[in-house]
Amino acid sequence: MALSASSFFRTRLAPTLFELYVEMKPGRTAEEGLKALDAVIDTLAKNGPTERELQKAKNLLEAGFVKSLKTNNGVGEQLAFYEHVFGDYNALFRTIDRYRAVTLEDCRRVAQQIFQPQRRTVVTLKPESEPSAQAHP
Repeated sequence: MALSASSFFRTRLAPTLFELYVEMKPGRTAEEGLKALDAVIDTLAKNGPTERELQKAKNLLEAGFVKSLKTNNGVGEQLAFYEHVFGDYNALFRTIDRYRAVTLEDCRRVAQQIFQPQRRTVVTLKPESEPSAQAHP
């Protein structure tokens, strides 16, 4: 059905924005993609992630955070970010503990609050013309 699906969360002070992206296979419609995406979001909001999914997310966040501190430049950027966003650069030193403290119930509760149809904007990009059959053998 889809060629790819992605999600992005770029930390911002206000407002926060969670982006979901689905690229459909030729011949499939945006409406099909939106329906499938809605089903996944609905399941997440009702059931939350699995323990394995949550642990994987925590591992990825923690690894990315540690990697960001690999250079002096990275440390400086992180210190400035935490000072700007949290008003205290010392919040940097509590990051991993905050990641590890997230529970399955936290994820479910936040998904129910955030992923409501009335709180979203849907953008559909379509090619001006369908690709020719010769372009895709």
